[in-house]
Amino acid sequence: MGSPIFPKEIINVSVEHHFARFSRKSSLIYIVVLLFLVVTTTSLFLIKTEITVQSRGIFRSSSEPAELVSPVVAQVVKSNLEENQSVLFGDTLVWLDCKKQSERITHIERRIFENEAYLNDVSSLLSFRYSDLETSLYKTTHAEYRQKLSEFDMQIELFQKSFMRAKMLFDKQVIPVAELEDKQFQLDKVLEEKQIYIQMSRNEWQQQAVSYQQDNKAYLSEIESLKSEIKNYAITAPTTGHITNYNGIKPGGFVTIGQTIAIVHPNDHVIAENLVAPEDIGYLQKEMQVIFQV
Repeated sequence: MGSPIFPKEIINVSVEHHFARFSRKSSLIYIVVLLFLVVTTTSLFLIKTEITVQSRGIFRSSSEPAELVSPVVAQVVKSNLEENQSVLFGDTLVWLDCKKQSERITHIERRIFENEAYLNDVSSLLSFRYSDLETSLYKTTHAEYRQKLSEFDMQIELFQKSFMRAKMLFDKQVIPVAELEDKQFQLDKVLEEKQIYIQMSRNEWQQQAVSYQQDNKAYLSEIESLKSEIKNYAITAPTTGHITNYNGIKPGGFVTIGQTIAIVHPNDHVIAENLVAPEDIGYLQKEMQVIFQV
């Protein structure tokens, strides 16, 4: 190859080299560029740029809406519902017909009262306090009991007389011992029958007392169950709020199990639910300001 046009030794002592080395303009450009790069790099940490991201969403209460649902099949007696009506927690909004349950409770309470009276009379019979009897049932029972005892007493008196005559004749050796023993047997038999009747009657009364006690216990349990069931016939507000989606049920209409009558929206703090795209989630920060457009 040929020799270069400007050898190294010539370039270092040339005018161009001297100009490039000592030119103020070139140094100024270098400094300006360097400062620009420094300022630009520093400003990246200081300058903030607002980025607007739009998304769709809804406004709702912080608590979930509560449905007014009928727990039973019944007829509506009274309704205190209107659309957009304000309600408080525990307010009775719908009354359902519970006449059947109320009548059953009244009937059971009457049976309990009767059984208590019967128990008192049975206690009087077992304690031989016959003058304390109050119910017609056990007055009749006592009368039958006394009548039966009177019949036994008459038989006993008859057999005693027969036995005494036989003994007198036996002592005079008029009748054999077998006939005397027969009269004795008849007397002992009727005495034993009387004692058996008395014991059986008392056992029966004791069994009746136990039965009345068990019946009253079952009746009281049934009353508690019916009272708890009656609570389902008064539909109350599950929370404080306002009524929406009222189905318009009126007195005289019927509701079924699980039927939604209305919805109560709580009067709570309103929150906004928005769907943000995955690529924009990184822009979200805690307590950042947002703008809602309704």
